[in-house]
Formats: sequence, C-alpha cells, structure tokens
Amino acid sequence: MTSAQPVLTAEELSKACELPVLDQDGKSVQFGTLFADQRTILVFIRHFWCGSCQDYVAQLATVPLDAFSKAGVKLVVIGCGEPSMIRGYKELTAFPHDMYADPTRKLYDLVGAEVNLDMPAERPSYIRNGYLLNVLRSIWRGPIANPTTVGKQGPAAQNGGDFVVGPGNTCSFAWRMRNTQDHVEVKDLMKHAGVEYGV
Repeated sequence: MTSAQPVLTAEELSKACELPVLDQDGKSVQFGTLFADQRTILVFIRHFWCGSCQDYVAQLATVPLDAFSKAGVKLVVIGCGEPSMIRGYKELTAFPHDMYADPTRKLYDLVGAEVNLDMPAERPSYIRNGYLLNVLRSIWRGPIANPTTVGKQGPAAQNGGDFVVGPGNTCSFAWRMRNTQDHVEVKDLMKHAGVEYGV
C-alpha cells in the first residue's frame, strides 16, 4: 500500500476551508463545507484534458456507491480549470460524485501540489494506454473534439494529489503527485479512507 506523505495540518486546512470552489454551474461553494461533517476523499486532478487523470477518475467511478454509504465516506474531485469543463468530464468518465473547479489554483498551492511535467519510472495500473496513445487521446478529446474549451482546461504542468480529510479540519492521509501519472492506486486510497473495494 502507498506510504503516506505529511498530512495537512489543522492550520493548513483552516486556511483552505475559507477558499471557494466552483460547481459545474459556476456557483461558489466554500471548500470547508465539503468535509465539515463527514470523512471525505479529496482527489485533485491535473488539467481537464489529462488522459491519465481521466483514466483515474473513471476507475474511481467503478467503486460501488453503496461502499461509500456503508463507510460513511464522501468522494469529491477537484480540477484546476474552468467550471464549464466539469459536466463534460463527468459524462466522459461516468463519475457520479461531486466535482468542483479551482481555477485560481490557490487550493492546489495550499495542499502542496507540485508543478512539473515529469514522467514516472513505471506506468501505474490505472493508466489504460501507453504514453503516446495517451497524449494523442488527450488531444483528440480536448482541442480537436471540443475546440471551444481551449484555454479552459487548466495548466498542463499542474499536478494534483489525493487526501482523506474530515470531519472538520482533520487529515488522516495525504499524497501529492510527484509526476504526471502519480495518483494513489484506487484500492490503496479506498483502504486509507476505510471504504471496502474488492478488485
């Protein structure tokens, strides 16, 4: 199972709680309300065109909804592009949970997300295709198929991370992507959150 990195402190979470995120309609939601009353898995993805993160979110979507209900855990994905990208992203990945946008990337900075275009030494299991095919697919699904979204996807070098937080300003697990394909394996993330997921 993935070894944890330093968790977010109560002070860091307190600062983050005051910041807004945007829902798919562009409505502002205070970040802290997402996990005030419930243990929550927060997944910060890269830009909305990233094929690797699309694969990851699609795999997250395969975790049964009742597994979250039984564990009393919520799953939230946050992207660094514009909120207008969310609806199409959820359809593409069949993601049934809440998704928000942080186009200012202030939250990304607060949680310590890295900015680089580094590649991993080994391909993680959630990646469905090789690097070249992944890039071509991202281009096809992004600017070619959806030219009106150009400039709204978020910065290419912004990486994300995976966290288990709440209820309140507590964090029990933290993982910041070290490269562009470095999300925690889904089965490991579910274990850290106490969600039963047999694969």
